[in-house]
Amino acid sequence: MFCQGSLKVVTGALIGLMFVIIVLPTISFAGNGEFNVDSFIPEKFVDLEWKVNGSLNLTGEDDESKEYGGQNHNYFDWSEDSDNRQFGNLSSYLNYRYHTVEREFNARLNLNTIYYQTKTDDSGLYVYNDNDTTVYIDNGFREEYQYNIYPTIEGTQYLTSDLYVYTDFTSNISILLIPRYNRSRSSVRTYFSLYPDSTIFIDKRISENRNQEDRHETDVSFDYQLATGWGRVYEGEFASTAMYIIDELKKEGMLARSPSYEEMLEMTNIIYQYRLKHTIDNRIHKIETIESIGNYLMDRGILSESTPLTTMIIQDVWSYIPVFNRRFGYKIQIGGGYGYSHARSDTRSWEEDFRLYYEYFSYSPDDIDTTHYDIRKDYMEVEKISDRSLPYLTASFSYYKPFNHRWQLDLNLDGSYYLNGYSKGKRNVFWYAWMRTERKVEFDKYYTLDFRAILRYIINSRTYSHIECSLDYAELKSTVTDKSDSAEEVYNGLDGDDFSYEIELGLTYRIAIPTSLELACSYYSRDYEIDNFINYESSLNSSRWRKSQAEGFSVEASISHYIF
Repeated sequence: MFCQGSLKVVTGALIGLMFVIIVLPTISFAGNGEFNVDSFIPEKFVDLEWKVNGSLNLTGEDDESKEYGGQNHNYFDWSEDSDNRQFGNLSSYLNYRYHTVEREFNARLNLNTIYYQTKTDDSGLYVYNDNDTTVYIDNGFREEYQYNIYPTIEGTQYLTSDLYVYTDFTSNISILLIPRYNRSRSSVRTYFSLYPDSTIFIDKRISENRNQEDRHETDVSFDYQLATGWGRVYEGEFASTAMYIIDELKKEGMLARSPSYEEMLEMTNIIYQYRLKHTIDNRIHKIETIESIGNYLMDRGILSESTPLTTMIIQDVWSYIPVFNRRFGYKIQIGGGYGYSHARSDTRSWEEDFRLYYEYFSYSPDDIDTTHYDIRKDYMEVEKISDRSLPYLTASFSYYKPFNHRWQLDLNLDGSYYLNGYSKGKRNVFWYAWMRTERKVEFDKYYTLDFRAILRYIINSRTYSHIECSLDYAELKSTVTDKSDSAEEVYNGLDGDDFSYEIELGLTYRIAIPTSLELACSYYSRDYEIDNFINYESSLNSSRWRKSQAEGFSVEASISHYIF
């Protein structure tokens, strides 16, 4: 398992490296001595951002899995096709940033409301032995409403020029409501018996199960991290704005000459001062900004003449240039943290089960006995309460490179190793009578690796595109302890790895100064293997092996509106 997991990590790293190697040669680098986005280093950065977002998403997924094991070494083939999953999302994002040479402070608040609608069509084959098989067909429909609150506070204090200590506190309050979940399962089980006289007895059981439930879940979690690191990351939007103004004026033939390196620095400093300045009347502030930039270009003889078109070009770039962070620099960071979550769910379900038995001999298939059948109706309540504790060590590397005022590359690599983590919970079930069980899962080995690469290209002052590649790997080994009123059992829990990658293409267009339309499509693939797979809803804790492969797509359209 370790060798196979290591192979996947190496494969993921090679894919990420190939992504960088293939993409980078297509980018025109700025030569030595030329002014670039990272030529201007701001000593202070203050920003308050508040935006609202609404999006619609459509996804489809194909999932195939196989289970093998149990007392009779039976196996289970399962394919899932969630071909109609849609969700709508409304969110509000408030972000305050204050960066100086000595320290950095970030505070964020994200409110999120999501509506899911999922339609599933699944099929499966369960093989008990050579003479006993069952074919399943499932159909389901599910609605979900999810509400999230994410407050985050980050602080960085520099001890020397590049050595710093870092801390952050992140919390999440999540409420999930599932008012409607309907599922219908039909199955046909065929059993063959061979008698000594070579007579074959056939037992075919046709079942149909209808299940309806509603659920309410709440989850409260927090994560605290303390780390130390080396490096700095600066905001590069000021130099990018200056370079784009010159580029647009040059396209229109309005430049008398190209500005020097020192003149670009001075122009960027003017933009920097006005970007940081907050005024009550934004109209007067914008007029002063545009006049100052235009007057500077005229006074230095860079601009051939000042016309209304000149003013419109400067205003267009100032107002519409993409607002994503044009960062540059790097950070290497190591540290530790602690995560904790408390979750509770309450589920009510109604179930109808119908079974019909066909029994006949191979020599007389017309003589069928169908007198055996039963109809069952059940009502069940399930209450789950769980707590998870995850202390961990973490390391990360971040690298941001604006190659010029159009191209931007962001690279992030994060790894976490969890120490003595556990999850424990209680499950109370009412099914004719109350049944209570407790389960504790101890994570003997648990680590994750995540890699992200984003390449952005500014097409014009209103439009930019991006391509994003992500690779994720996790490995887990656990021990499970089950307790009930009558017994306690300890056994090996999950032992497996999980590898996935995703590629996304996106386009963002500024409809108006504060409003952007974002379009994105993505493809993802996931491959995971699990030993000692346990059916947590079953009392039969027999060891199983599961291998699953899933792939899917996502198409999303969203509108973002900046309040300020």
